[in-house]
Amino acid sequence: MVDSVDSERIIVRVEGNGLRAALDEVESLVAEIGKLPGYRASIVEAPLDISSKAGIQGRLGEKPPAESLARFTVKVTRTQEVRP
Repeated sequence: MVDSVDSERIIVRVEGNGLRAALDEVESLVAEIGKLPGYRASIVEAPLDISSKAGIQGRLGEKPPAESLARFTVKVTRTQEVRP
């Protein structure tokens, strides 16, 4: 039984176009939340389409920014049942 659901926006500061590192950080956070008894988390919005059916596109010849922000939305669900 689901007790509550909350979505949180997470902003990760990355060097250049380091979105892979930002994604790794957020995936690690989601995994840590999932280890807490009664909690689940998932990424519901990311700056890249992380589904397996999408291709990655980019532009060559453009200078990457020195620093950028990667915005993610993470859904955290708390259940009344505690998982073993």
